[in-house]
Amino acid sequence: MISAMVVLNSCSEDFITTTPPSVLSEANYYQNISELETGLTSCYSIVNHYFYGWWWGQHMPTILWVIGNMGSDGSEAGGTGGFMEYYGGEISVSAQNSSNTLVMFWWQINFELIARCNLVIDKSAQMPEDTNPIELEKLVDQAKFLRAFAYYNLVTIFGDVPLPTAWLNPDELNLERSTDSLVLIQIEKDLADASNLPFQSKSQRGRATQGAVLAMQGKVFMWQKKYSKAIEAYESVIQSGEYQLMDEFGDIHHPDHENCRESIFEFQEENGVGDGDMVSCLGICRLPWDELAGGWGLDTPTRDLFEEFEPGDPRIIYTFNFIGDIFPHPDSQYTVQNLDSQTGYTCRKAWIPFQYRPESGALPAYNWRYCRYAEVLLFCAEAYNEVEPPNPEKAKEYLNMVRKRARLSSQEDPERDSCAWDLSISGERLPDVVTSDQSELRQAIWHEQRVELATEGHRRWILLRTGRLKERMEAAKGHLGCVVEDHEWLYPIPWEEVGASNGLITQNPGYN
Repeated sequence: MISAMVVLNSCSEDFITTTPPSVLSEANYYQNISELETGLTSCYSIVNHYFYGWWWGQHMPTILWVIGNMGSDGSEAGGTGGFMEYYGGEISVSAQNSSNTLVMFWWQINFELIARCNLVIDKSAQMPEDTNPIELEKLVDQAKFLRAFAYYNLVTIFGDVPLPTAWLNPDELNLERSTDSLVLIQIEKDLADASNLPFQSKSQRGRATQGAVLAMQGKVFMWQKKYSKAIEAYESVIQSGEYQLMDEFGDIHHPDHENCRESIFEFQEENGVGDGDMVSCLGICRLPWDELAGGWGLDTPTRDLFEEFEPGDPRIIYTFNFIGDIFPHPDSQYTVQNLDSQTGYTCRKAWIPFQYRPESGALPAYNWRYCRYAEVLLFCAEAYNEVEPPNPEKAKEYLNMVRKRARLSSQEDPERDSCAWDLSISGERLPDVVTSDQSELRQAIWHEQRVELATEGHRRWILLRTGRLKERMEAAKGHLGCVVEDHEWLYPIPWEEVGASNGLITQNPGYN
């Protein structure tokens, strides 16, 4: 909500009883399209650079990789103790409880996004009659996409959740949980309403587009095993011709290729905007803890993930920082030690070359590629293999497009002076998948999803919808005592929310 701003022009003794000459509030501010745009900007600030309270914790991409990577077979907590390692460590071994602060952040930040979107959608109805209807619809559609995105983040992690679809005053916040089926219906409706957005946002990077809407629709349909509808959504993205795979896998996460032709929806950060920076700790969190690296050493990829890669797969050197790698450094060279990494690895995709870091010592900017074209191809391949009747030829076509790009990618990382991992092999490198057997093809698609999208925050959701969370987390982290109980497929409702609701919001089974 926009806080009231009172302008006082005098210091007279009766100023308390004087009517303020200018008061702005959510009730009277949204009077034109420009003001509504500021409301939409506040929505994007949740998923981009803006944070508050626990300044680094309540930043959506930060919690996204905690849940998506640590809360799967993809990574361990890493780090050197403290807040993030403690609560992230609980999530890493499926020991989260209702007092886990990172789980609370995920709940709160998504509901904050929903509240801001609801405000924009509600206030759109009071625009003047001469408002450009096309521009108005574009703003509302973006708010509906972001609201659907937030509800997807909630319903897939918590199950039944409250479902406010209008701006609520504080005295209206007593909401019970709605069933997951009703939440999914609302998500589908919002995405259908938002489908008129342009395919690309030419002037404003990071804005929701029709491509992002369709990709999100595909993800929602995959979650519900509506494979025919998922194929329809994904094929709309593919056939649009608006997106292509990058030639080099290693280019995707490089700072020079932010918002590249493969990026469908990307969270934005930038240094040097006006007199400040629009950045978070997202980049620095996952850089190695080593003295010269300048990072916090969190989110360390598992040995199990490392062993998933086929011999000679170039993607491995763009996914892992290995002990002994050498990167150029302003003072000569930096040799990777990966201090305080339980696994011996750190995330290469999160690596920010030294020449792209601000000289001022400010936090470096790091764009999060939330959705990219390779994901669309691989999820569409999965849908073609699971639909009735299956279409293995189409599934293999999209699967092998991704594999071909991988095998043709450079085997030498241009950002490293030398790499400790040897990619040389004697046999064929990443050959095309040829099997049409549904079970074998399913395993091949799952494998490709894992290595292609590794450490990008998707893994827990993939394991949840394919029913493999317990099997895979215990296989990867059983040595840490990881045991996934049946009720832990859902996260607990934060105890603060249960208490504040006076019992209207109930706890998920199995949690106190």
